[in-house]
Amino acid sequence: MRKWREGEGLLRLGSVVSRTVALLVVSAALITVSGCEGDGPDEPLPGWAQDPPVLESLVDLARSESELRTALSAYSSGRGAMFRTLEGLGEAVAREIQLRWYGSWLQELEGLDFDALSREGQVDYIGLRNRIESEMAMAEEGREVTGGGEGPIGAEGLRAHLAREMIPYTPEELIAIAEHEFRWMDEAMLDASRRMGFGHDWRAAQEAVKNAWVPPGEKPGLIRDTQYESEAFLEERGEITMAPLMREIWRMGMRGPEGQLINPFFTGGEQITISYPTYDMTHDFKLMSARGNNPHFNRATVHHELIPGHGYQGFMTGRFNPHRRLFSTPFWTEGWALYWEFRLWDQGFPRGPQDEIGMLTWRLHRAARIVFSMKYHLGQMTEEEAVDYLVERVGFERSNAEAEVRRSVQATPLYQAAYMLGGLQLYALQKELVESGRMSPRAFHDDILLGGPMPMELVRLRLTGEGLTPQYRTQWRFYGDPLGAPPPDASSPDEASLGAAALDEPAPGATAPGTASPDAPQWGEGRPATTAGAQGAPDLAEMMASAAEDSDLRVAVRRFELDRAVMGRRYDVPLSPVRIQRERALLEGWLQQLAELDPAGLNEAGKAQYEELREEIQAGLAELEAQEERVAAMATLVPFARPVQILQERRRDRVDVDPFGAAQVVEDARKDVLRLTGAMADEGAAGFSGVTAGIATDALKHLDSLREVLDNWYRYYYGFDPLFTWWVQTPYRELTEALAAYQAVIRQTWPEAR
Repeated sequence: MRKWREGEGLLRLGSVVSRTVALLVVSAALITVSGCEGDGPDEPLPGWAQDPPVLESLVDLARSESELRTALSAYSSGRGAMFRTLEGLGEAVAREIQLRWYGSWLQELEGLDFDALSREGQVDYIGLRNRIESEMAMAEEGREVTGGGEGPIGAEGLRAHLAREMIPYTPEELIAIAEHEFRWMDEAMLDASRRMGFGHDWRAAQEAVKNAWVPPGEKPGLIRDTQYESEAFLEERGEITMAPLMREIWRMGMRGPEGQLINPFFTGGEQITISYPTYDMTHDFKLMSARGNNPHFNRATVHHELIPGHGYQGFMTGRFNPHRRLFSTPFWTEGWALYWEFRLWDQGFPRGPQDEIGMLTWRLHRAARIVFSMKYHLGQMTEEEAVDYLVERVGFERSNAEAEVRRSVQATPLYQAAYMLGGLQLYALQKELVESGRMSPRAFHDDILLGGPMPMELVRLRLTGEGLTPQYRTQWRFYGDPLGAPPPDASSPDEASLGAAALDEPAPGATAPGTASPDAPQWGEGRPATTAGAQGAPDLAEMMASAAEDSDLRVAVRRFELDRAVMGRRYDVPLSPVRIQRERALLEGWLQQLAELDPAGLNEAGKAQYEELREEIQAGLAELEAQEERVAAMATLVPFARPVQILQERRRDRVDVDPFGAAQVVEDARKDVLRLTGAMADEGAAGFSGVTAGIATDALKHLDSLREVLDNWYRYYYGFDPLFTWWVQTPYRELTEALAAYQAVIRQTWPEAR
């Protein structure tokens, strides 16, 4: 059987300066770490991962990108344009137009010299051909290419979607895979239950785990610590290159009661959004939310949502090979995150049987998703029966199960099944390439993320280079034969392993996929195309030739733009000295990297982008100086701003909130605002020497942003942290009212201020 397996709280206003210095030191430390620290035992960070990155490494990545990258982008935009032209047309006419459009792309693709393409280009060729042929077949059958929520789609509908995702298994075989996984999990659950002292009653052990929930208000700190622990765990083992910038910028948010009706657990990305009880939930709802999100269940979900899961996925796919978003699939997106649950289990991440019960509960859920999503679409299980199934087979809280099924039936047909199936695909590939010694764990994991999203079978082709032919069809039976036959030889698959969709020939007299009937209207007949790409495929050879002239610096420019944008989301307090300092460090670091790159080695487009990027960075540095001057000029109008800014900065630094200390800071700010309002009403502009209408305008804008920052900070804790809500609710309301009144007085005092 395979293994699957800060502190003391806010200080008073008198210590604002020392707090500011401390935060600047923390930010500087992050920057220093980003620039020099390795990412595993005795292994330095690769250039592309550093902060700022080594630009030569990004130039190399640009030169290795697929020749078909612009073709994939053109296909994606052209398909959307084509679908927009179908609005209002009859079903038969719309279908024939779709077939002609797909046929034009297939014809263009077949006209390329496959052998002349690089491996990256050949992977894109195979992926694009599969996408064209599968969508063409779905259009011919009158099926929606994407979408969800339309109800059960039947066996043939599932087969069509499986072909699109390059999964050569039938729905029945996928159910058998899930049942096979269940057998191992049941044994593991019993083992953990016995070690907890519950014997064979693993449900009693699971109940004990659920009841280990933490009090409201403590949840964000637990999530933070769990993520830090998983990062350290992976770093110690050299599993994957973790870009320091991603470790710096991930954030936490809270999901309210209405959101938890659809998603009762966590969602991830750059920000992990946490589901947990709020003060205005019913008692039963509070208890189900707390029990369903206990610390031991979280042992599987935090790294799934952040690093190395969805958060790091999004970080990488935005920066490298973004053209492959066309191939986006939950088998890659959710499969990657789920695979890390397998991987961390294998390496001993669960600390004891309680963690094992928690992680296994989620794994049971993933297998159950395969069963109930397949059976739902096969018409063998209703939504109500699926809820009962999750409660009885997995042990979910009923409200959690209802929300999960509600979300599942609204998703695309294979989305829920893709979690475990995609994870099993990666697990099988890891065994093939890493356990065999052909790749190191770090190289394997890095290369998957650098390659971008695609069906897992394409990931395998890209990493191995085996079987790359223009006629390649899905054939990777990653789980062997789940119904009992011996697994096929992956190097020489027989016809049974290819999947029915890959071998189907048109019946005698039938229209082949992509071929319109003789009586079909010509493309655009009586309906002029209004959107670029809607009329059919462009000249792909010409497009490839043009792409060859693209800037060598394009990957670096894309990285710079995204890095700068994410800094603005992480350091989201306008005109804060911490934000200004961090952005200055980013810009100066990039300027230094540009100075170390010889532009003479770039192509002409790259040389031009080099100068444009340098000028943009210099302009950004000048703007930061101007911001500092504006802050200094309006200091007499907003002396209370810095303590309020620090509240949000500490939240973004993931520091535990001290409810009483926070309330005191808010109350002190309110008193300062009232004092200034009274002084301004009594003395007018004469009492504020040197303040002009322009400075007053800047102050009004600054106060607008400060109110937004205060609101964002407050809503993160309000309702989720009882002590915070008790202490801060009234001071917060009074401060926001005082700020609005103060702004009104500023406008009266300087009428020209806007």
